[in-house]
Amino acid sequence: NKNLNENSIIKIKNAYAKENNGFKEIHLSNQSKLIINPEDETIEEINTDIQKQGYIKKQLKDLKEEDNNIGVLGTVVQVFEPRFYAICPECGKSLKLENDKFTCIQHGVVKEDYAPVLNMFFDDGTDNIRVVAFRDQASSLLNLNEKNLLELREKPEKFDDIKKEILGKQLIIVGRVKKNQ
Repeated sequence: NKNLNENSIIKIKNAYAKENNGFKEIHLSNQSKLIINPEDETIEEINTDIQKQGYIKKQLKDLKEEDNNIGVLGTVVQVFEPRFYAICPECGKSLKLENDKFTCIQHGVVKEDYAPVLNMFFDDGTDNIRVVAFRDQASSLLNLNEKNLLELREKPEKFDDIKKEILGKQLIIVGRVKKNQ
């Protein structure tokens, strides 16, 4: 939106907040409304130190579990074919398969859409780590739009050429650290 700028006030109606992996998220639906710079709203000054900082630079060897907003410069050393999971076309949440039908906890039985998840190994010379990228981040890493990325679900053999492009690529990966078993 051309009316949305730094320091704009955004009023959100008919949405809900939810915690996801220690982060708060705002979820919008078809009934949600975004109002930019509403006349009846003001806010106090916002602390933008975190925005100015961007992220904390670290080496992989120095990462600690639950580090957040960490940036690491390194190289993609292995990348795996993307996987896809069923999501609700209305709200984008993961779906459950019940009695051969996909069900959303908010919208009931729906015709599923799919979202990608990409796994790769990343090395900065001090250590290596598995990186998991969902949806837009997977599209960005593979330099594919959503449509082309979803085509890989039906034609996984097309990933071989894409894999050659990303292997050996130097990137700055920014995210949070989570230890899985």
